[in-house]
Amino acid sequence: MQNQQDTIATLEENRSHLFDAEALLLFLQKRENLSLILEGESPEVMLGALIDKAASHVSHTTGETTRLIESLAPAKHLRAS
Repeated sequence: MQNQQDTIATLEENRSHLFDAEALLLFLQKRENLSLILEGESPEVMLGALIDKAASHVSHTTGETTRLIESLAPAKHLRAS
């Protein structure tokens, strides 16, 4: 039972990270937001921070999902390699 609860908690955390990354990317996708950033002071700092944060969310989720898959189906994962 605990293993299932841990799996659900990991999936919920991963979903949260993906929602956060999606929100950042959707923000950057809007031309008016991008224009405001580019017209502001130090746009490279702001863009870099937003992109780094989105990448961090995706990297975290990729790692955690891979770990979860390997823990649930280790034999299948090894055969696919």
